[in-house]
Amino acid sequence: RQFCDGQTVLDAACGTGYGSRRLASAAARVVSLDIAADAVAAARRTSAAMRVLLGDATRLPFPDASFGVFVSFETIEHVRDDATYVREARRIVKPGGTFLCSTPNRLLVNPGHTLSDSPFNPYHVREYSNQELASLLRTVFSSVEMLGQSRYSAGYTRILGAIGRRSKLAGVRAHQLRKLAGMPLERRPRHEPFHPGSGDEPEVLLAICR
Repeated sequence: RQFCDGQTVLDAACGTGYGSRRLASAAARVVSLDIAADAVAAARRTSAAMRVLLGDATRLPFPDASFGVFVSFETIEHVRDDATYVREARRIVKPGGTFLCSTPNRLLVNPGHTLSDSPFNPYHVREYSNQELASLLRTVFSSVEMLGQSRYSAGYTRILGAIGRRSKLAGVRAHQLRKLAGMPLERRPRHEPFHPGSGDEPEVLLAICR
């Protein structure tokens, strides 16, 4: 919300509109969009005041430079044409505006595999590392700041990768079990965004693009 204060905001892949409603408390206006008709219908039922459109994030139905902020969380891993997706983001954001996106970090959720490997999650087309996502975004944005959520140590990530290279299922299950075991100790600060770079890996990658 700190990026959306007084802005015209697009929330693409909005789902049932939970995030859009949060952003609307700060933004001047929020337009929500999703490719799933049932999600759009649910969002419209939840709030009659929301403007919710059916649409594709790789073919956005808006003129150039329409929004001060474009928010699209947990989307790019579902998109077949990721290059077109980021070009569309650049196209519809005003000069000086901001594109905010997030995606799971493959090194943790699909350990031991590459960008070209099929993810364990059948609904994902591909999953990225921090460096791969940043490189893609920098093809169209001059400024890309990478953040992350849910920190895991470099040592843990290396061990997980070694397990995943032997067995995709074992790598995925090992991380899921680690998360379940740690749930009683979970605290909000653990999920606050941080700058990767200490060697630790975030489970969720966040990018602030301008």
